[in-house]
Amino acid sequence: MKQAEAAFEGNLGVIYDNMGRRTTALTHYQRALALDRELDDPWSLAADLGNVGVTYMNMGQYGPAAEYIEGALSLHRKLGFERGAGAHLINLGLISHKLGRYEKALSLYQQSLVIKRKDGDRRGEATALSNIGVVYHNLGQYENALEYYEKALALHQEAGDVAGQAKDLSDIGLMRNNLGQYEKAIENYEKALDIRRRISDRAGEASNLTHLGLAHQNLGQPQAAMAYYRQALAINREIGDRLGEGRVESNLGMLYDNLSQTDKAVAHLESSLSTFQELGAPESIWRAHRRLGQVKTTLGDEMAAIAHYESALDIIEDLREEMTGTETRSTYMGQKVYIYDELIELLQRLHARMPEETEFATKALEIFERRQGRIFLEEMGNSGARRFGGIPEAVTEEELRLSQEHARIRNRLVSARMRPAGEINLSETRELEAALEATAAGQRALAERLAREYPDYHAMKYPRPIGLETLQKSVLKPGEMMLIYDIRTNGAGCWLVGRDHFSMHAIKTRHRTLEQGIREFRAASLRLSAQNVRGKLLRMSVEKAPEPPDLYPILFPESVRRAIAADPDRPDAAIEIGTGCGRSRALRKTAPGPAGTLYIVPTGPLYLLPFETLVINKPAKGSGGNPAPPPARYLVENHAIAYLTSASLLKVLREAGQRREGSGRHPLLAFANPVYQNAGEAGATRSGETIDFAPLPDTETEAREIRKILQAPATPEPLQLGMNAARSRVMDMNENGDLADYRYMVFAVHGILPGEIDRVNQPALILTTPDPKTGGNGYLTMADVFALRLNADLVALSACNTGLGEIIRGEGVMGLTRSFMYAGTPSVAVTLWSVETESIRELDVGMFLRLAGGAPPAEALRSVKMAMIHGEKGDEWRHPFYWAPMVLFGNAQ
Repeated sequence: MKQAEAAFEGNLGVIYDNMGRRTTALTHYQRALALDRELDDPWSLAADLGNVGVTYMNMGQYGPAAEYIEGALSLHRKLGFERGAGAHLINLGLISHKLGRYEKALSLYQQSLVIKRKDGDRRGEATALSNIGVVYHNLGQYENALEYYEKALALHQEAGDVAGQAKDLSDIGLMRNNLGQYEKAIENYEKALDIRRRISDRAGEASNLTHLGLAHQNLGQPQAAMAYYRQALAINREIGDRLGEGRVESNLGMLYDNLSQTDKAVAHLESSLSTFQELGAPESIWRAHRRLGQVKTTLGDEMAAIAHYESALDIIEDLREEMTGTETRSTYMGQKVYIYDELIELLQRLHARMPEETEFATKALEIFERRQGRIFLEEMGNSGARRFGGIPEAVTEEELRLSQEHARIRNRLVSARMRPAGEINLSETRELEAALEATAAGQRALAERLAREYPDYHAMKYPRPIGLETLQKSVLKPGEMMLIYDIRTNGAGCWLVGRDHFSMHAIKTRHRTLEQGIREFRAASLRLSAQNVRGKLLRMSVEKAPEPPDLYPILFPESVRRAIAADPDRPDAAIEIGTGCGRSRALRKTAPGPAGTLYIVPTGPLYLLPFETLVINKPAKGSGGNPAPPPARYLVENHAIAYLTSASLLKVLREAGQRREGSGRHPLLAFANPVYQNAGEAGATRSGETIDFAPLPDTETEAREIRKILQAPATPEPLQLGMNAARSRVMDMNENGDLADYRYMVFAVHGILPGEIDRVNQPALILTTPDPKTGGNGYLTMADVFALRLNADLVALSACNTGLGEIIRGEGVMGLTRSFMYAGTPSVAVTLWSVETESIRELDVGMFLRLAGGAPPAEALRSVKMAMIHGEKGDEWRHPFYWAPMVLFGNAQ
């Protein structure tokens, strides 16, 4: 009797669920669950648990939903019912997804996909593919997302699953909307809406109506948008979909804001925020805070707007902390840069209105540092922690063991999931997942212990963005200033920071305008050749050289110039700061004299610009009987310059330096004059055409001169030349620990950027090719360098384009500079374009000559450039093409 009653209650639950009456459905499902618990029927119990869990999920109550669905999953696994387990994995993935736990959601969806393919369940496979697409979509990996959506749609069409087709059409429509293809989005939404109305899918109908409203709103059709939102809101309230209701409220808020009905806008947005907070949906919560920040800004309530923006950023960064993959973190944060930018722009406007108040400029810098170079900062924290003294060996060994174990299990799990469907062992994958979670738990516990018992070590290994007070009092040294640029899509600004000075300045340019100016600037400097010219002698006439665009007045507005530059005609003079935040009496100080160190933090296109080449005096041209104009004076003549991805990086570098137990025992290790046989034999091609690398005999001369300057003894051999200048040699020396024994390292070879050679998608140094040990190519890639363990004071990459790479929003350049610093050096000398062979040798040798004389790295490089500018090495080298390409990244001292 109870069995029949339980079945009846369960069937009633399904009926009410299909009608969209979820609260009533939940009541009947729970009655069925109570009866089946008494009967101890595991099959019926699993079904009941799943029904209750899914109903809670559809109502936006994710905590109880996960609890019930996990119970159903456990029962179905014990019963060996993998198809049921696959469905539960999908639902648990949906919950993780809604909570912003993207990596966990992706893992759950992939597990479900394996089961569905193994069972030949085409509909289930399509559902898993669709959900994987949604995760990639939220991570900003749009091409991956679209690929999964289209695969899912094809399977759903093949299986005749119209409900699945409706979901896929909706997802593809959302993608089109995000890409600005609003008419195409509407077409997809309308097809999906038609299906959902035919099958009485009320929740899906409400979702499509919401999306149609948004698309029409984006097309500037507010009345149509309003009508769709009203319909969606009514359905969501009818079926008890709180999350859907909150989303419509949020969209209505922004629509009313666009219509200048701000009171209604605030009411709807605050209602949506309250709903999202009640449901515990972090992605929706931060979006609501951000939208309230926008509206409060419009209302002139800036302090409330700042609070909402900061709440949004706090949630975003909490979500980021749950992601373990570097690529996932980078992609996720890259899609959130605009929120940081909006807050910085608001703070910049407030500062312009009240320049005597420093709090807005200070907070703007704090937000910039939270945005900029976070992954690089964490990588460098890891690197510095490797040489941290005073930690018991047992602790560091446990830390290393857990890290290696986590990486090993993760790699095994990825391999296990990538096998063909018929070869996948589900029990093995579950065991690996449990082992991975166990190591992650061990790492968390150890990190908590480190924070308690070794706070200095914990602070280095897990660095946080720096604050202004720490930067001024604990990081910057006398004579140093830092110029931090923030180039945004619709605006730009910079901060100037010294030990006794802080100011914020507006820059009157846009990202696209500046990008074009730098492109023209580089074209003027690089007109000799755009190709790899290492190994070639090239000369140009300074008088006939094209004049580059004048970027100095743009990047150094008057307020900045007054703060950092002494009068070039009176090099011993210093001037009083009286602009920007410097108008405050508390901040009024004197600027450093010429040759003070200037740290540049570039963003966006500024990574391609050697600031040293900016002309600071722009002399007027002489005419007729007038005397010839004075020579151009470059910024490098006033300052030693070094580059950073963020102000926080300098703190990490200097703290790591304080913990080092001295640098390498031996003065020099140089790799030069590699052997380049026929490139085709080593597989070096570009678009199918064979590439031959020019021989570099001059680099051997360069290496020998540096050895003589540093007085490097014959043992161990400091010069790795010819066949010894090989990738395998580097890796062998790394494996036996020899690389960490050298104070200075030089790579005088060819360099390539991603895409210059077929199948090479990373920046790389071209060593002996083919490699004498492996027979493969001799490319020392960025990934290879990340695996090295150095203890060098400086690494010089005397090759072409070694300072370039992919520019990632919010992160900077992903290239060799980053990898060598991670490997264990605070300073890297790199190049920003293809270098001419004699001039780069002069730069490299001249820098080491001055280093040997006691000059710090930035000053050593500045000094040799000054000699070339002033014609001490011949007039032909006065042009920036010859002396400007090599720059210093990292610690200037």
